[in-house]
Amino acid sequence: MIDPVPVGEILKSHGVHGDLVAKVDEPYHNSMENCRALFIDIDGNIVPFMILQRKYLERGLWLLELKGVKSRSESTEFHGCRVFINKEELEDVGNTVLDRPDLTGFSIHHNLGSPIFIQKVEEYPQQIMLIGSYESGEDVMIPLVENWIESVDSDRKKISMKLPEGLI
Repeated sequence: MIDPVPVGEILKSHGVHGDLVAKVDEPYHNSMENCRALFIDIDGNIVPFMILQRKYLERGLWLLELKGVKSRSESTEFHGCRVFINKEELEDVGNTVLDRPDLTGFSIHHNLGSPIFIQKVEEYPQQIMLIGSYESGEDVMIPLVENWIESVDSDRKKISMKLPEGLI
């Protein structure tokens, strides 16, 4: 079963043969070295691509040759798209949010406004919910959706998320 986990994004094309440069979040570098395929979010559809060649550049940047992407014009369509690896191919990263039993005390920094401070985590039949509040004291509930998570800093107890417009 395929269970894609977000690990980064496509930044730009490289050369004229369709190669891509992807920024991969630090905990997933080892997984990136060994995975057979990447999944790319194209207009809300998660599309698989076999990796023909890969090379680590620096600071989380990877040069990728993907099967079926043969020209610069094809590769430019992927700029800014989120990149995923199948959960079964992930190596143990140790700090994934969904594996943490207690996120109390973490803060959520997101694209829609002020940080949210998590006070508790509640598990409902269909969804795990993060219950928190703004600094002003206003309460808020955020669904824990792995695809919305951009990064996790366990040392600083900070979760960066891209939340959909209208959620809060």
